[in-house]
Amino acid sequence: MVDIKKTTILKMFIFTSLLILFLISSLIFFKKNELPIKEENILFHLYEIQNPDQILWYKEEFFVTKDSKIKKLNIEKRTLEDFKAIKQNQILGIYKDELVLMEYENYIITTPEENATDIVILNLEEEEIFSKSFHETIKPLYIKDNFLFLIDNYLNSPERTYRVNLEKGEIEFVKIETQLILEGDEKIEVLDKDNNLLFNIPKVNDIMSFSVNENLDKIALIDTQGTIWIFLKNPNN
Repeated sequence: MVDIKKTTILKMFIFTSLLILFLISSLIFFKKNELPIKEENILFHLYEIQNPDQILWYKEEFFVTKDSKIKKLNIEKRTLEDFKAIKQNQILGIYKDELVLMEYENYIITTPEENATDIVILNLEEEEIFSKSFHETIKPLYIKDNFLFLIDNYLNSPERTYRVNLEKGEIEFVKIETQLILEGDEKIEVLDKDNNLLFNIPKVNDIMSFSVNENLDKIALIDTQGTIWIFLKNPNN
């Protein structure tokens, strides 16, 4: 009778142990194979720098220039890290899928025949890629499709825009088309140039300028208070 009781207890112990092992194994299995949680759109602001001189998306990286210092955003930590010190007359750009520096020098001239501006494009190692002088008093804006786009840069200028063919060096007037359209009173609607709605974000203040990446799923905005806002569309998808 004692042996039967001991046997029953032993069987119950073994059964309970196996059940616990099964539950633990199942939990580990489902934990490893569960679907990843998709994080929704993210909107946050950067307080480290106010009123930046320039903002720029390059591929999946975001750069901010302020007081001749370029900083790069660490998206995971949402903080800015030192990237490169530059001259006051240098602007960060993208040429042939590489980061470059667009350097300009304006001069006071007395006749229309004199050169008013020197433009030099350098790689980040300060090696010259392009150099040319122009009669116009201008400064660079950005590079796109082998063209350097520029704007008038003198007191009370009409802010005409130009483009320079970086292979031929020819300059011409051009109307710059915006890549995105921002509008809306309660929400900021982000539209492409064909007025197709890409996404919208809550409106905090009016927007002065913005920069987007190539996929149009990352956008940086500067509001009227000089604050930088970062919007990431479905960052973990």
